[in-house]
Amino acid sequence: MNLEFILQLLAQRGLCNVLVDFREAGGDISLLLNNFLEAKLLQKILVELLPIWTMSQGPCDLAFGGSQSFPLKDMEHKEPVM
Repeated sequence: MNLEFILQLLAQRGLCNVLVDFREAGGDISLLLNNFLEAKLLQKILVELLPIWTMSQGPCDLAFGGSQSFPLKDMEHKEPVM
């Protein structure tokens, strides 16, 4: 069973949301997603860009891929409501 078969089966049943972990896909992910979009097996793609946030050297900057950082404004810690 492959991902294309699974997407076709879900589409036939009217199911429209699928969560797939592509962390081990390597560089082939863009080709794979383009093929699925062309075959109309996907309509939207949601990508988790930063599964792990690490603090950079600068104040209130979060490291992005280790080479670029983005300053955050008005960032504050909030305790979860229980």
